[in-house]
Amino acid sequence: MWFLRQSKLAWISAAALAIGVVGSSANAQDLSKLYEAAKKEGKVTVYTDLAAEFIQQVGDSFKKKYPGIEFDFFRGDTTQVVTRIESEIAASRHSVDMFTSTSNRSSDFAKKGWLAEYKAETAKSFPKGIQPESGLWYNYALNTTSWAYNPKLVKPEEAPKTFDELLDPKWKGKIGMQDPKSGGGGAHTWIMAYHRAYGEQKWKDYMTKLGKQIGRYGTYFPIQEALAAGEISIHMAAYPDFIEPAKQKGAPVEWVVPTSDYVLYLGLTVQINKFAPHPNTARLLVEHMLGSEVQQILGASGRIPSRPEDRPAAFKKFEQGKLVDTDYDTIYAKRDKAWFDQEMKTLFAPPQ
Repeated sequence: MWFLRQSKLAWISAAALAIGVVGSSANAQDLSKLYEAAKKEGKVTVYTDLAAEFIQQVGDSFKKKYPGIEFDFFRGDTTQVVTRIESEIAASRHSVDMFTSTSNRSSDFAKKGWLAEYKAETAKSFPKGIQPESGLWYNYALNTTSWAYNPKLVKPEEAPKTFDELLDPKWKGKIGMQDPKSGGGGAHTWIMAYHRAYGEQKWKDYMTKLGKQIGRYGTYFPIQEALAAGEISIHMAAYPDFIEPAKQKGAPVEWVVPTSDYVLYLGLTVQINKFAPHPNTARLLVEHMLGSEVQQILGASGRIPSRPEDRPAAFKKFEQGKLVDTDYDTIYAKRDKAWFDQEMKTLFAPPQ
């Protein structure tokens, strides 16, 4: 099952500021009272890196369920969202109530003191372990990393089922991957998480061999497109929640859950600005994001909802995998990013 590691944030909880007209402690929340308080504020503003079409659907469903509250959003990539929040906080000009991000960035935000603690009522209905207990952020969806293949080039029964099978000489030069030497992205994070999961000696041995298998590097989507076009046979460090929608649209792609290895995942998060001008509407929107209505919208768009019962059938096969998260605090426990960056320049040189 999908059980997310509980965040080690006791030190943050002590410093977190609980905002509120309606209490933000562990006491049970009465959502009808929260709605009344939110209506008095009358507006919620969201900064998000989600697709505009999806966040618009969220907004429409929120306004329908909670009439009388205006929904406004700014949509940009992750860097744009973070930069905008940083600028506003530095200028003491507070416009945003809630923003979306990832669990790694949420941890950074919490350390900077940007997040308000809120114990969401809806989160209590999730199986234990899926939501962090700090109340500083919540996982509305999951992002995972494994690999994908083109079934026109690779028969399903012959497709690699473990990381070690990707080292078979028959795949040499037929694997594409997002370039980890760029210092960021899913491939870079997956490589670091492998170090955490398996230890340095096995990591070094495996990555040395894998680097010799890679025949093509690039940014993420061109590699995924090359897979669908048959230009490569395997896409290493692929996102199943990106591959599955392409598959549903008819692309010849299939993704894999390792049968005897770890599956890497990252929480996609919502959090409330500590300086939110409309804190109660932000709380109400958090509740809405965690509810079945939005979770099902997520599933229909090809994403992986955090609520297990709302996940599409295609993602049920994750239940067989052993999960390891990509939390930077634990990935960097033994080696820092600078060390990884330098190692990757050697391990993943351009193909000769």
